[in-house]
Amino acid sequence: MISADWASLYAALVAVIGGAAAYWNQKRIDHRLELAREKRDAYREFLASIRVYERRAIRAGMPEAVEPRRAAVEQYLGALSTLQVFAPASVFEASEKADRSFKKYVELLRKHYEEKTASDADVKSAEKEFSADFRALISVMRNDIKSG
Repeated sequence: MISADWASLYAALVAVIGGAAAYWNQKRIDHRLELAREKRDAYREFLASIRVYERRAIRAGMPEAVEPRRAAVEQYLGALSTLQVFAPASVFEASEKADRSFKKYVELLRKHYEEKTASDADVKSAEKEFSADFRALISVMRNDIKSG
């Protein structure tokens, strides 16, 4: 009789421990999946904000473009900040480099269209530099997403 009681208690204890381990493991998996989703969302938002900002910079010489450009800058900076919170060091570093070349490119676009002080060659050179940095950033982001 006593051995049956111990067997029942042992089985219940194993079930509780097994259930707790399964629950903990599922929570860990869910947390990793949530972080991966948040990273993908941050990457997507950042990449979209670059294109909005770039389009606003091209239209910079138009008086009606001031407020949309300001909003695009705010969207871009917010997306960059969010990306850098969730990103690993490799993506952070690539985003810093892309950010510097992007700001240089956008500033030359502004000077080209608003002030007429930047040459086509300067703009093309900055665009080429930004494009290379942008491709490198996307590559690092893809590797981060693949590695999970």
